[in-house]
Amino acid sequence: MDPRQRDIAPLLDFIGLRSLIINVPCNIQLTSPMIYKMLTAWPYLHCLVLAPSRSLSHPPSIDHTHVLELMQKLPNLRELGIRFNASGVAGQERIAGSPSKLRILRVGRSPICSSGVITLLRSNFPHLEVLDITCEVGANDGTMFRKRWEAALEGWKLARRSS
Repeated sequence: MDPRQRDIAPLLDFIGLRSLIINVPCNIQLTSPMIYKMLTAWPYLHCLVLAPSRSLSHPPSIDHTHVLELMQKLPNLRELGIRFNASGVAGQERIAGSPSKLRILRVGRSPICSSGVITLLRSNFPHLEVLDITCEVGANDGTMFRKRWEAALEGWKLARRSS
C-alpha cells in the first residue's frame, strides 16, 4: 500500500455510524469490498466525505456504479464526497428503487471524460443542490479533470434551470 494511503477498515467497528468526514492530506483508497462492508456496518449513514480533493498518482478503485449502489442502499445519505472513476459513464445508468435524496456531491479529483455525467446526475440525483468540484490548490495532476468537471457543472446547472 502507498504510504500516503490510509485504511478506514478499523472504523467499521463503529457500527451504526451516521456521519464520517475525513479530510487529511492523504489518500483514502476505497475498494469494492470496502464499499460492501460500509453498507453493512453503516446503514444509517447520512454524510460520507473521504478527502475527495486530494492529489493521487493513480485512479480510484471504484467507479460511478459504486456511487449508485451507495445511493441505492443508503437511503439516508445526503452528502457524499469520494473519488470515483466517472470516465465510463454512459448516462443511461439508474438507481433501482426510490430516487436518491442526495443534496451534496463532492467529486474532487474524480476522473471524468463523458458528457453522460450530466444525464447521470439529473436522472439519479433529483434533489442535488451542490456539485462540489473543488480540487486541492496547487496540484497539477487534475487540470484536465477539473476542466471536464467544470463543463459538467455548467451543464448540470443549465439543465436544472431548464427543468
